[in-house]
Amino acid sequence: MSDSDDIREFFDSKYLGSWDLRGQDVTVTIAKITPATVEGEGGIKSRKPLIFFKGWEKPYVCNATMREALYSMYGTYSAKELQGKRVTLYATTCKGKKGGQVACIRPRPTVPKNPGVPQSAVGFVPVDQAVRAQQVAQSGEDSGNTGGDGGDRP
Repeated sequence: MSDSDDIREFFDSKYLGSWDLRGQDVTVTIAKITPATVEGEGGIKSRKPLIFFKGWEKPYVCNATMREALYSMYGTYSAKELQGKRVTLYATTCKGKKGGQVACIRPRPTVPKNPGVPQSAVGFVPVDQAVRAQQVAQSGEDSGNTGGDGGDRP
């Protein structure tokens, strides 16, 4: 557990959640991507890729938004070819499977110039505001990003 007082961190979670980003844009480096069967709300099981980031404890359950962002940035769906590639993550909200707004993690749509950071650096990583503004403009975040793929929950 971290030094955060965010009550969402008090729950057991096997997967990366938006609260783990501590309200920051965080650039991470992909260590590996593996197939897994994950259990979502209501005990529903589904097969999804898990993305492990260098220096991070929990994997990210890859959703369609992340899959397509990685493809648009790097031109491949190959798990092996994506190893070592970087992506900038940010916390936002999106439309959940049951229709309401849920917390979720989204990727910025541009290849990051900054190196990936370990989880221990989150909360202490300076944000390049000019790059963030450009990425927000490209992602359409301000126009009501409601990806609809279920948010943080698998």
